[in-house]
Order: sequence, then structure tokens, then C-alpha cells
Amino acid sequence: IAAVAVVNAVKSLYPQLNPQIKWPNDILINGRKCTGILTEMISETDRIRALLIGIGINVNQLQDDFPEGIQGIATSLKMAMSDAGENVEINRAELLAEILLYLENYSELYLKHGFARIKPMWEEASCTIGNQVRATTLREVIVGKAVAITDNGVLQIEKDDGTIASVYSADIELLARE
Repeated sequence: IAAVAVVNAVKSLYPQLNPQIKWPNDILINGRKCTGILTEMISETDRIRALLIGIGINVNQLQDDFPEGIQGIATSLKMAMSDAGENVEINRAELLAEILLYLENYSELYLKHGFARIKPMWEEASCTIGNQVRATTLREVIVGKAVAITDNGVLQIEKDDGTIASVYSADIELLARE
């Protein structure tokens, strides 16, 4: 939900940008990471007590603001807008308000209908589905084509032998885009 909210908030404010979701919760613009999202759930056996969402967005950074080791893989909204021909300072309060609006709307949609209504938006914004990936889990490394996400958000990877691996949590590296 959070990734779709961020993507659509950015598109709403900056339609010249094309933010994409790299499973599960990174947002890339022009193939470079702009946003990372972390979630934490506090629950008991029979109920969820809290869900914490951390959204880190590179907003007004310039390339030299990033450490040298990540300058080639990181971007900011300001840099992406400059790449699109517009040199603007991003209004962080406006961006936050737009993200919160989408997050509220999508949370309500999720509570009423589950992930089924969010999933098509997630798939439309995905830069993972349809591409070759390397998924590094705690137990193994899976290489193959990301073919789908399930209704529970689980990534499905078709390996070279044709079998489908279900990935619940992993670091994902995009290998080749089709």
C-alpha cells in the first residue's frame, strides 16, 4: 500500500516523472533508487497492535550530496525533475500531504477489499515483474524471471528449470529489463 501511495503521490505532483516499484518496497526513478520503505508490525496471537511505516525519500539532494559509493544508484526527486528538464525545489510539505492522502485512501480500500484492489496498481508501477532478478534470501539465492505477485504480495520467480519459487522476503537485484 505504501509503495503504491508514494508512486501515485509523486505522479500526481510531478507527472513528468515515472516512479516504479522494485519489489517489495523500493521506488526507483530512471532506474535509480529514490525511496525506501520499511514496515514493522507489532502483534499478538489474535490481533495487530500497531503497524509502523518508515518512508525515506530523497527529495532535494543533488548528486554530490550522496556518498561516492552510491552516487550511481541513488537519485532524488529534484535530480529526476532536473533530468526531465525542470530545475525546481521540491516542496516537502506538499509531497508529504499528498503521500498521506493516498496512504489514507489506499488503507481504506485495503480494509474494505483486501489487496485485490491495490494489486493492479502495484503491478502497473512495478519494474520487477517481467524482468530477470536475483533474490537473496536468508537461506538461498534465487535467479529467474519475476512473473507475478500473489494476492498476499509474495513474489513469484520462474527459475530456469521452469519451477516457480515463492519469495516472501529478500534483497532483489534487477538483472536485465525486458
